[in-house]
Amino acid sequence: MNNKFSVWLSVLLILTVVFVVWDYYLLFRELNNTKGELIKTTAEVTKERREKQRLWQEKQNLESELSTTKDQLEAIKVELENTKKELDIVNQKLSQEKENNAVLLKEKQRLEERLHSLKELKKAIQEVKLDIRQQKIQQYLLRKKQQEEIDAQELALGNRGFLIKNGQSLYRSKVKIEVRPTN
Repeated sequence: MNNKFSVWLSVLLILTVVFVVWDYYLLFRELNNTKGELIKTTAEVTKERREKQRLWQEKQNLESELSTTKDQLEAIKVELENTKKELDIVNQKLSQEKENNAVLLKEKQRLEERLHSLKELKKAIQEVKLDIRQQKIQQYLLRKKQQEEIDAQELALGNRGFLIKNGQSLYRSKVKIEVRPTN
């Protein structure tokens, strides 16, 4: 019995060793699989971190670009308001110029009618001659008034025709005549 018992014990021991080795093999294989999954997971986490960093950087760039665009938009709004004001001013000037143009066109039409009528043309010529005569008279009176002012100033500075003033002779130059005998 002892022998049987030792065989059974040996078989049991061998089976226990086989089961332990088998368990060790399974654990080792599972450990390797877990290490592989850990490496994959680490790579994925690293990839996700890089992606997150890239997305964060892209977000920062877009926010900066948005801020710049907002500033540009504000500047464009101000420029647009200024341009609208200028346009209003130009439109007002344009309407005034149109009104002036209408008045000038009426005046032109009236003048053309006068030029095409002989009677009216004669009247226009007489009016022009009268205007020229009036201008000449005004110029003459202006020159006469200016000359009177100049004469008054010269008279105030002058000596009223006297040859001596304050004991000094005002006559231009003294002539000295010397007589010499000729030999």
